[in-house]
Amino acid sequence: MSEPLVHVSDLKKHYYEQDTLLDRALGNDPVAVRAVDGVSFDIHEGETLGLVGESGCGKSTLGEALVNLETPTTGDVTFDNLPVYDLDEDQEREFRRRVQVVFQDPYSSLNPRMTVGETIREPMALHDMGTKAERKETARELLEQVGLDADHTERYPHEFSGGQRQRIGIARALGVEPDFIVLDEPVSALDVSVQAQILTLLNDLQAEYDLTYLLITHDLSIVRRISDRIAVMYLGKFAEIGPTEEIFENPQHPYTEGLLENVPRANVEEQYRDIQIIAGDVPSPRDPPSGCRFRTRCPEIIQPAAFDLNQDHWRAIVDLKTQLENGSLSTDWLVSRAANKRDDQSLEQQLREHFELPSTLGNDTADAVLNRVLSALTDERPDDALGILETEFESLCERESPALEETEPNRCTACHLYQEDSD
Repeated sequence: MSEPLVHVSDLKKHYYEQDTLLDRALGNDPVAVRAVDGVSFDIHEGETLGLVGESGCGKSTLGEALVNLETPTTGDVTFDNLPVYDLDEDQEREFRRRVQVVFQDPYSSLNPRMTVGETIREPMALHDMGTKAERKETARELLEQVGLDADHTERYPHEFSGGQRQRIGIARALGVEPDFIVLDEPVSALDVSVQAQILTLLNDLQAEYDLTYLLITHDLSIVRRISDRIAVMYLGKFAEIGPTEEIFENPQHPYTEGLLENVPRANVEEQYRDIQIIAGDVPSPRDPPSGCRFRTRCPEIIQPAAFDLNQDHWRAIVDLKTQLENGSLSTDWLVSRAANKRDDQSLEQQLREHFELPSTLGNDTADAVLNRVLSALTDERPDDALGILETEFESLCERESPALEETEPNRCTACHLYQEDSD
């Protein structure tokens, strides 16, 4: 395979809270918000890499860091073998021409005081491309290229619909003849029929101008339509990356599988299928879980070698441990539950019911450990209960962070399930 057009190496972008002069004077330690926390990948010339994940996973921050709109905390990005964060003035100017962004909101990304023609011509003028007359003609040609009337150059953004504004944004990006375009949720604010038109347009323009795209979206149906490869992002890290159809047909990471399971189906035969939703909420990037970041929601978390419990029962134990870790199951909560017991249930019975813990786990050793945990909780000793869980029920998934490793040719997955298999 040829040299990548874009190469990203261990890129991190952390934002810091409690980092003012007053915080320093008071001795408050800065708190890192790990928006992007160590990702490495390549994008090759002429391909479209789709970047997907839930809201808040770091997709847009990563896209902004690639085009140097955000300064990374650590890591490197090269574009056409040039270091993006160490360019001289002339290289920076050329980089700004060759790399463009189409933003998510077509309403706020255009200057309302500028005509459409001025909007498209301005980047060309900044880069000294052609004469004034040539730029005017290019603007007219670009409007036609994106499916608008060339005579609309003297109109203002408020005179256009959302889909038309997004076409104008694309025309503006094309005006400087870029090689690489970051498409940040380019159709999420548009109607479905307009989305299809814009995606078709992007495909046609890529073929005509040999463009390279990074498509950032949370909509898997969109990435399947126009992406060559997909990178799945979760809480600042990559869970999986590989060819589009292979990921759709055979997802390897449990998070990817959960995302695909929740894609709406048009086939009426699937309308009553049992949808396995991704449980729980995305943890905070201020305090991500240890080990695998998806472990607090994963339906396939690995058990200690000594146990082979029902996965639902193991998931219930993990949920109990998670709530103890994040402080949800505090002494106050336990006292409240004990004081407001119903139907003469003991606190232990309430806890088993609340966390869907069975009366027996089918393993004498595991039952003995769980009984010790519940006994500590009924004595209002949550810290002791957590200590028992961490000692006796520690999982590989919470102990070690899985690396993004090749599991098949052209596919990489960050999951202990696959790394266990390879061992």
